[in-house]
Amino acid sequence: MYILLHGAKKNVGDFLIFERARELIRRYRKTDDLIELPRWESLAQNIDLVNKSDAIIWCGGPGYAFDFYPNVLPLVKNLTDIKVPIIPMGLGWAVGEQSENIEAFSFNEKAHDALHEIHSRISYSSVRDILTEQVVRNAGINNVVTTGCAAWSYLPNIEQDFVSPKSIQRIVVTSPAKHIYFKEAAQVVRLIGQLFPGSERYLVFHRGILPDKYTPIKPSVDNILLALSGYRAGFRIVDASYSTDKIKFYETCDFHVGYRVHAHIDFLSLRKPSILLQEDARGIGQSLTLKTKDVRAGCDNARELLQSIIIKHQDTNFNSFHQTIEVMKSKHAIMRDFIQSF
Repeated sequence: MYILLHGAKKNVGDFLIFERARELIRRYRKTDDLIELPRWESLAQNIDLVNKSDAIIWCGGPGYAFDFYPNVLPLVKNLTDIKVPIIPMGLGWAVGEQSENIEAFSFNEKAHDALHEIHSRISYSSVRDILTEQVVRNAGINNVVTTGCAAWSYLPNIEQDFVSPKSIQRIVVTSPAKHIYFKEAAQVVRLIGQLFPGSERYLVFHRGILPDKYTPIKPSVDNILLALSGYRAGFRIVDASYSTDKIKFYETCDFHVGYRVHAHIDFLSLRKPSILLQEDARGIGQSLTLKTKDVRAGCDNARELLQSIIIKHQDTNFNSFHQTIEVMKSKHAIMRDFIQSF
């Protein structure tokens, strides 16, 4: 029996991570004996169940914040109360800055000590990109490997190569998370409308549009204004929060351009082209690891750079994505071996 800790609250990307992590564990551990628990809740009330399990698997997401324990992952007050291994699987560096400067980052004392306690009980952990691996190594941990995010692995497609689209008939644009990029996002929407005027165009909000218990009013105003801009530009508006069923239509689309890391990942896992506008180090880490040609959100010439990349992809038949898919396939083999090792 395994305890799976997940971060799926509202953002559909978090649901995608967890669902694909679960499918990987089912396939490579050959078990359905899985208990699913939200990682933001304490394990104290379930400690007897936890200690009867084979291990706790922390199923991905941008978990490695400077204060990840106990603020992201509360677990229990005294980690020695947990008698089974805690295995981080495909975790990412949680930093909100648009930076690759890992040398300026450090965990606080509690998180640093927890990181060492966790790794002292396991053969090795896995992370989702090369920046995160270096962050963990800089904290004095050597038993870590880059497997990619669990969401890289869409098992029905795992052996497939990239196939260049014959034409771009259906295109997805995803919204940003940060307020400062919404004006730019409206420019991206207009650009895609100009470049692909005859296509079906979708503007997708991975974390929803309207306010609720997880989203205050102010970010919702940004979402609504962008949705109106998209609607006027001929886009279909999609609130994709809370369920991966809402993004299953990506399988019938041809191209993604946008800010959501897990739209980018999902398209690539489906062997479809994608361009990411990187809001922070999470996106930068994915681009560096996957070797995709992407754009820093907010840079002075973002619109022009994005247009030039799109045109170059079209002129070269999207051939650069063959390399990206080979990276995903090679990392999947490492993920398989990692899962089979615990």
